Amino acid sequence: MTIIISAYLPKKTIKEINKYIPGSKRSKLLSQFIIDDLYKVPETKEGLEEILDLNKDEEMVIQPLFLAEEALYKIDSYIDEVREKLVEETDNFNRYRSRMIRAITKEFAKYVKENPVEKQKTQFHHVFVPAGIKERLDKHIEPMERSSTINSFIIDEYVPKVDTATLKKTVPKERDQFSIYLDVNTTLSKVDEIAREYGDNVKRSHITRDAVYQLLEHLEAEKPKKNHLEKTLERTLKEIYKHAQPNEIKEILEKYLPNTDKK
Repeated sequence: MTIIISAYLPKKTIKEINKYIPGSKRSKLLSQFIIDDLYKVPETKEGLEEILDLNKDEEMVIQPLFLAEEALYKIDSYIDEVREKLVEETDNFNRYRSRMIRAITKEFAKYVKENPVEKQKTQFHHVFVPAGIKERLDKHIEPMERSSTINSFIIDEYVPKVDTATLKKTVPKERDQFSIYLDVNTTLSKVDEIAREYGDNVKRSHITRDAVYQLLEHLEAEKPKKNHLEKTLERTLKEIYKHAQPNEIKEILEKYLPNTDKK
């Protein structure tokens, strides 16, 4: 079983990884890299501190990842190790997970550079969905990562759950369009197999669109991006508490509340 999580990663690191492996295989290969114990927690204090340090000069993106449960257990064990060696506080266990994943992916980028995976042949596809779907999807996935995330989801997670009539339901005139690259030998092979099982003139476009709907349901249920941002806010508030009184914090927060002025 895989779990969708959201990690705050350097854009540069993602680009480096994408040079040497197909984006659609990134989550699976990262999981295997972790499971195989190819990442080692630093032994030095400087190395440990680097895990917790955020380089403010790096351009960061919030990236959904589909990681195996076993890989997440490993990540949490790494967090325990780092906290035992360096960090005194014992609350808010998950606050370090994104930082830990960021450190692991930087090492993973070095690993795939030395152990590249042959790129997949891809095909360009237009996806048509009801108006509003694309905007909802973009809340969770960076446009540059849309293709790789959809490929990963179809390969690792997608199982059709609707009947033929629902699958072939006509997209309304009020629609959105976006374009993605699908891997020929993996993603499209699975899509075509599912389409054949349905029969009744079910096409690739029907399966791909249903997969996008299902991915969106997963993302909106899990809210990986929202959960990550909440943890970021929690960390920020804890820092503010050290330097401000409750009434001052209230004033700070009120500056950023939506305008709810009554008529």
